[in-house]
Amino acid sequence: MMFPVVHMRKKVENDTVAWARSLAEGKNRNAAWAENAVRESVSISEREALKEKVVDYIAKDVSELLVLIDGKTVEIDGQKQILQMKNAQIINFEMSNQQKLLKWFSDPTLIFLLMLMGFLGLFLEFQAPGVSLPGILGVLCLAFVFGLQLLPLNGFGVLLILGAIVFFIAEIYITSFGLLSLVGLGLFVLGSFLLFDTPGSSLQVEPIMIWVFAGCMLFLIAGIGYLITRAKNQRPASGVDSLQGKMATVYEDIRPAKPGTIYMQGSYWVAYADEEISENTQIEIVRMEGAHAYVKKIKK
Repeated sequence: MMFPVVHMRKKVENDTVAWARSLAEGKNRNAAWAENAVRESVSISEREALKEKVVDYIAKDVSELLVLIDGKTVEIDGQKQILQMKNAQIINFEMSNQQKLLKWFSDPTLIFLLMLMGFLGLFLEFQAPGVSLPGILGVLCLAFVFGLQLLPLNGFGVLLILGAIVFFIAEIYITSFGLLSLVGLGLFVLGSFLLFDTPGSSLQVEPIMIWVFAGCMLFLIAGIGYLITRAKNQRPASGVDSLQGKMATVYEDIRPAKPGTIYMQGSYWVAYADEEISENTQIEIVRMEGAHAYVKKIKK
């Protein structure tokens, strides 16, 4: 899947170089430098730019620039025009509140976080159906991201993140000891890096955000796996199964062909054994089957 992306990037780069060279040559600028600026991302100081004929003037502000270009002859739509800029009035156009708000929301990392909040809300809704609030917030976040479409999204990257959420949800219902979560985590990291990887776009999520989230998820998966393993290895803390391995005293003789009675934790229990055990003998519970105990002598 990466080969079409690489091919598209190369095509975009070549098209940009051709456009930059054409523009530089048409304006009598340094075309070779324009190509290097695109391909190699080279940069130079303002003095070097003036020397290399990349720029015509160096000005500290707009007012000084207007003075410098006053009387300069330029070509506009094939006709030569003399710029009269010495007494030109400078008018600043400020962004409206709506434009400022859209600019603030047009941040790749913010869009990424909103998407995560949306998926997390749906994930919590699957874990605890009926709570509603996480699900509603998740839907609102995703509606904002995909509804307004403020930034171009890579469809394959979105699908990878959706696949990661599916694996995380599957972990709730399928005991895989964290394997499904690890696969989901890998899909999430790959999808996050490809999320804004579209032709002609240089937008990307801050890598530190992706790795921090992935690290937290890995720590959470490891912690849950440890707790599950520990719980499986521990003996039950309540119920008859918790009596396995406990000590008790024989109240009534036990024979292989006839059950007896034992006294344990303030109660009397019917007990079976593969050997004869007399009363007042200390025994150990081998296993419990309902209200019946299977016991053995404690070897001294």
